[in-house]
Amino acid sequence: KEPIPPGGKGLVAATYNPKNRPGKFNKSITVTSNAETPTKILRITGEVQPRPKTMEDDYPKSMGDLRLKSNHLSFVKIKNTEEKTESIDVINASKTETIKVEFKDIPKHITLKCEPATLKPGEKGKITGTYNAKLANDWGFVIDRVQIVVNENSDPRNRLSVSATIEEDFGQLSEKELADAPNIQFEETTFNFGTLTQGESVTHEFKFKNAGKKDLIIRKTKASCGCTAIAPITEPIKPGESSSIKVTFNSRGKRGKQNKTITVITNDPHDNGRKSSTILRITGTVNQK
Repeated sequence: KEPIPPGGKGLVAATYNPKNRPGKFNKSITVTSNAETPTKILRITGEVQPRPKTMEDDYPKSMGDLRLKSNHLSFVKIKNTEEKTESIDVINASKTETIKVEFKDIPKHITLKCEPATLKPGEKGKITGTYNAKLANDWGFVIDRVQIVVNENSDPRNRLSVSATIEEDFGQLSEKELADAPNIQFEETTFNFGTLTQGESVTHEFKFKNAGKKDLIIRKTKASCGCTAIAPITEPIKPGESSSIKVTFNSRGKRGKQNKTITVITNDPHDNGRKSSTILRITGTVNQK
């Protein structure tokens, strides 16, 4: 930053940090001065060679000597009539010990196995899971947690999350069945409660009507937060009838802007099945006491 006299020399020192930046790079540095050309653009170019991956990079999740690419087995979307199979790569990280992999607390709609069940030192394998949505008796996003037992060691921290979004299979409905199907129509899908003082509660009813020709069934209602309570609807709504979903928001422990959602899953097949899941919102602001 010291002035450079006529005929003098100086330098601009620049350092590029390649950490976690593999591949080609092209960075610019703008130099501004009181010279005849006040702005100069300098460039640093090159290519960063990626470092060789370690076992920890390829299998980042550790459960003792068992390492996994992930501790989450996701089946993404699955129809309620389907069965799907997914797998996760695993490896025995030990150089000397053989490990045996088993599972505990497996729900009836999930089957799990490690192939091979006994892994030699350094041996790779797979945890393969099958999800039977017909047995799940649930709707929407569902997550189960299964314990992985390594060499008969039941460490409660060694858990595999298994998730799926279960959707109703409307693909076999005829045009007439679609025309006669239930049709949920909400008067509103967003309610703004305005302003609450922390600790106060507010209740709102989201009113809707079955505009279809068959009974409307509320399969499931689920709030995005434990602060939002929902009064369940257990009886079918007949064609032409109206009902409501009663929701209570408790502001205890909350502050600032709020945006809570309630997912309502029904047997309405319209809009290619997308209408079977409706998102209701409660918004507003909570002020501290």
